[in-house]
Amino acid sequence: MPMENFVNEFNMWMQTVQSELQEKSMRSTIIICAATLDAQLEKLIKNILLQEKNTDGDIFEGGNAILSTFSSKITFAYYLGLISEHERKTLDCIRKIRNKAAHEISILSGSVSDSINNMCLNLEIPQGMYIPIELFTGSLGECDKTYNPNDEKNPQKRFVNAFYYMTQYLFLHNLEYGDCKVEKYQAPKPFEFIEMFKNILVNDNEQILLHLKKCKEKAQKDLCELQTLIKDYVSGDVVVYRQEDLDSKEKIQETIGIVEDEIKAFETEISLRENEDISKNFDSNYSKTCYAIQSLERLIEIMKEYQ
Repeated sequence: MPMENFVNEFNMWMQTVQSELQEKSMRSTIIICAATLDAQLEKLIKNILLQEKNTDGDIFEGGNAILSTFSSKITFAYYLGLISEHERKTLDCIRKIRNKAAHEISILSGSVSDSINNMCLNLEIPQGMYIPIELFTGSLGECDKTYNPNDEKNPQKRFVNAFYYMTQYLFLHNLEYGDCKVEKYQAPKPFEFIEMFKNILVNDNEQILLHLKKCKEKAQKDLCELQTLIKDYVSGDVVVYRQEDLDSKEKIQETIGIVEDEIKAFETEISLRENEDISKNFDSNYSKTCYAIQSLERLIEIMKEYQ
């Protein structure tokens, strides 16, 4: 989406929701806000679902649909990684406030109980996430830059602030996933699964070779340092190496021998992998991996014959 279109669309959205909430009772405000967030969350989830003619009916509509409720959408979006833990808690709190307000008896007055007011005052916006609605209504001069939404004592304003925070977030997140296209899953043939495992082993071999070379380089540097230390060693000095105190020339010499053995082991394993030679050391990890790859390749060939 071009930047100018994005800005215009975002401004229009915020102006629309702000206009919708003007001069509404507390109860109406709660129900409108919750319904808006419910719809936005559903749209966000749809962005990452396979779109077919029965998607809405199977997933979102009807009493048996798995995402027919606001609660199920919140949980599903969280475990898909679409919303953070704080956003999940905020949406869930708004959902509970909506449910409580919808079932209260004082419908005509539009007012709500003290328990709902207290729930609203528990809503909080993370630092740096609050965007004043005045930015979108053309009344920027009225914006108080010292205003902290989490200090708001008016329950309705506190609730609306949390709503603005969430609706802005979901609007932007929907844009992020707007171009996401989910393809219908095509089950691979059995031998293709085996090929995938084989390729993982091949790739692991390459990564292990790189790691071995880095380990060898590190050991060679350590060896040079130890050789310098033993050359300049003065009785009584304590050298710390790999979290061990080397307090004598003999201990340093012993450590040098250990590092030299490590370097030889690295060189042997690197040579095997670079030359793809599994005949010299049948017990090496590389040899075992190669045999596993060869076995998978034979299995793949056999499986292909049955396709």
